[in-house]
Amino acid sequence: MKTTQALTVKAYVFNALEAEAGLQNTRVSYGLPGRAEPSPSSVIVGNVKWDKSEWKTNRGREETFRIDVLSEVQILGGSAMDAETEVAMLNGIVEDFFATSPTFGLGNLVISDYSPGALISWPMDETHYAAQVHGELTVTARF
Repeated sequence: MKTTQALTVKAYVFNALEAEAGLQNTRVSYGLPGRAEPSPSSVIVGNVKWDKSEWKTNRGREETFRIDVLSEVQILGGSAMDAETEVAMLNGIVEDFFATSPTFGLGNLVISDYSPGALISWPMDETHYAAQVHGELTVTARF
């Protein structure tokens, strides 16, 4: 018996982002990556949070959940503004990906919506800056 569509959707998002042409030079990870191998840019398909699950017609359920999607860049030199500009461009690729097919072609997916929620930057050391966009994919699915 299936209890959620979240893992199916998360795996699909991970695989599709990994294959996305605009992200060829970007590390895409399922969950938080280790910091032992830093990457100049990465997209993280992260935590799942459920908003609600309720019974619908024909003994089926409908659930709403959110998947964290973080875009991150690390740059050598430059400033916080440069890092934020670069991560905004990376997030634009991610946002365009979600906008092209809000149902991902999955028959049991009702709708999804991607929304960036926070933009942060910080100095890593004297020569490196990093920046992140914390986005959220809200999904409503039936099963």
